[in-house]
This record gives sequence, structure tokens and C-alpha cells, in this order.
Amino acid sequence: MVQLTEPLIVQYDKKEVCIANEGYSWLQQFPADKHHSVTTMFDEEGNIIQWYIDICLSNGCEDGKPWMDDLYLDIILFPTGKIIIKDTDELEDAYKSGIIHKELYDLAWKEVNRVNRMLCAGDFPLVRLASEHKTQLMGLLK
Repeated sequence: MVQLTEPLIVQYDKKEVCIANEGYSWLQQFPADKHHSVTTMFDEEGNIIQWYIDICLSNGCEDGKPWMDDLYLDIILFPTGKIIIKDTDELEDAYKSGIIHKELYDLAWKEVNRVNRMLCAGDFPLVRLASEHKTQLMGLLK
């Protein structure tokens, strides 16, 4: 990120975390045939601030632009190993109001639980690959 009007600061459990500022970078990964995408947020020194995992129905790429069909739930993983599952209320509201049907509701919970188990076991590939992918992309830009 080259120029921002102001830093983007979010609050988790009464702690403020800056996730976007000048010199920061975000890497987005959209794995094919998976029900999640990952945004890794790096500070100006290249340290990972957090991994933000969106649970989604599907990912794709159209005209060279990646997209995802969001299913409300999100998982935030910090380098310390702390995990936060977010937006459960949004999923519940979408289901209760008929925006999504039972199959999508169940898919979202199944995927968040599967990813969470993998994260706890240290076996989620995109977390391990984030820094490597960033390095590869930065090499292509030089």
C-alpha cells in the first residue's frame, strides 16, 4: 500500500490491530474447488499481522480477476496461534431470513469447522505458503 488517507485499525477483544497502512501489503489466495479464500496481511517490514479466511461457496477467476461467493463466516488467525471465528450472527440472520437455505448454512459451518481443525493442527497449507507466495509475486514485480 503506497498511500492511504488513514490507517485501518480493527478491534479484537479490546485490542486494536492495524491491518492497513502505508508500506503494508495484502496477499489474497483463492484456491480452486475450495470453500474458503485467504487474505494475509503484512506490515511494512513483511511480518504477518494476520490471516483472514473467508468461508465461501466458491472461488473463481473471470477476465483475470479473482472472485469469491461469500458465506458470511470468517476465521482470523494470528501469528501467536490465536483464532477468532467471526460473523456467526450474520450467518444466522441470513439463514433465519431466508437469504440462504439450510444446505448453504450447513456448508458454511462444515467448512469453518474443517478449516479450524486444520489450523489447530498446523496443517492448513495456505498459511504455510503465504510468505513464499508473497516473495514469488514480489520477484515478478521487479
